[in-house]
Amino acid sequence: MFKSLLPLLSFALAGAAFIFSLPAKEVATRAPIWELKSDSATIYLAGSVHLLREKDMPIPAAFDEVYALADRLVFELDMADMMNPETAMTIRQQGMLPEDESLSDHFDEETITAIKSYAGEMGLPAAILEKMKPGTLFITLTSLAATRHGARPDLGIEIQYYQKAVRDNKPTSGLETMAFQMGIFQKISTETLARMIHEMIEKQDESAEDLDKIIAAWRSGEAKLIEEIIVSELAEEKEVKELLLDERNRNWIPSIEEALEGDEDVLFIVGAAHLAGEESVIDLLEKKGFTPQQRSAVPQLP
Repeated sequence: MFKSLLPLLSFALAGAAFIFSLPAKEVATRAPIWELKSDSATIYLAGSVHLLREKDMPIPAAFDEVYALADRLVFELDMADMMNPETAMTIRQQGMLPEDESLSDHFDEETITAIKSYAGEMGLPAAILEKMKPGTLFITLTSLAATRHGARPDLGIEIQYYQKAVRDNKPTSGLETMAFQMGIFQKISTETLARMIHEMIEKQDESAEDLDKIIAAWRSGEAKLIEEIIVSELAEEKEVKELLLDERNRNWIPSIEEALEGDEDVLFIVGAAHLAGEESVIDLLEKKGFTPQQRSAVPQLP
């Protein structure tokens, strides 16, 4: 399930209620948001879904609550840089193979045939695919898998709250650059990418239902369910989990500690999968002696 919806949770691209019998908007008692206090600052750690659908609106009210309390926002990415057209052009160039290479040099014939067939169904010309690096291709295909069901980045948590911050003159920054995130996917072996692509294509008919489960899980704020539905499944691909979750979680801890030592209240917004399970941001902070507290859900106004 998770591999077909990867951009929702791990890539601005990322990251949940494993509730089969309840609708996605069932009232939750917890928010996917944790709070951490020092003598001089309060840090909010909010788990996001990077792409959402019209039917997922409104965003849980707890997000507006902590946004109002925060002096500044920190996203996975520097959103201002991500939305800069020059950045997009640079990333596009970095995602392409050298002139003397093609995708067929990296994947076997069976995988190439499956990729072209799937992309054709999505309206993506085969000629464009041939020049993409394997990691870039995987991002493109998984993004198509999400957007075909109405999931859009402009409805995602990051873009909505970045736009709010711009309107309200709240400072924003990022934990990573777009180039860094793109580079993560280029580190995944072609064997692993091929396996995940085949699985995604084979299970594409299940992706709409899977998306409902992931977003319901995120809305519920149940960390154990987020771990079961996302993190545990991703753990089957240890290479990918280390690159997409564990390593990045470790990298972010110093920024959170620095914010705790400051005198501003800071809202960190990262994929929901980064806040659930072993080696998550929450787990790493607890191992260092901190005590993040999960916030309660806020009643949604009609």
